[in-house]
Amino acid sequence: MFVSSPEPSLCFFLDNILLIQSQQKMLNPNERIRRFYENALSDFEIKSLHISFYPYKTLRHTIKVSNAEVRIVLSDVMMDAPLDVHHALAEILVARLTKRKPSMKYRRIYSDFVRSYDKIHKILSKRLKINPAGKIFNLEKIFNKLNELYFDGQLEKPLLSWSNRKSFRKLGHYDPHRKIIVISKTLDDAFVPDYVIEFLLYHEMLHIKHPSIDTNSRTIFHTPEFRSDERKFPYFAEAMNWLEKHRNWLRNKSL
Repeated sequence: MFVSSPEPSLCFFLDNILLIQSQQKMLNPNERIRRFYENALSDFEIKSLHISFYPYKTLRHTIKVSNAEVRIVLSDVMMDAPLDVHHALAEILVARLTKRKPSMKYRRIYSDFVRSYDKIHKILSKRLKINPAGKIFNLEKIFNKLNELYFDGQLEKPLLSWSNRKSFRKLGHYDPHRKIIVISKTLDDAFVPDYVIEFLLYHEMLHIKHPSIDTNSRTIFHTPEFRSDERKFPYFAEAMNWLEKHRNWLRNKSL
């Protein structure tokens, strides 16, 4: 669908109380992809061009021009698309923006990609329903509180959501590609202390502040600076102890 408007996972393995982020890198739109849009928009007078990805539930892309500023949001499924498909999509989006029919060449390239790329349907069928407000805890309110208390309100807010399914081994994760923090719905329970939820969300927020570092031999997800800040959380020890003490409750709750 074209609209002319606008899982590192942090894994909490309770068997060892280890926080592990899976190996993914921060994504910036490829410069060649950016040039496709710059060329397609050559007839426009633009001051800035912003391209980002979003986990839409359908294969949807949006483009908006306002005050000489162009904002393009692509389905995150496109992150793995070949460059010729990105080129075709750029031409199609700009053509729709100008209400002219895109060329058959570009329409065929994009249509062939959609028809042949079965992964698209698998991804979209499992798409997470974004819902920060749980039955007990509201992740958005907690994020705002933590951001002011520990990050001077400077941390950019990602998408926030409870997981679709209950889990006890993966209690939370931050996905830098989609810029989303997900917390296991197992924890959305009145039995869980506020400081436990706050600690888990705080940990995920630290992954935004301290991105992973690639070395020649491995990827470091928890840098010394990360660990130092993590221990500054006032209820760090209490939260870790609670999670260890109630591991059986968490396991049973997730069944």
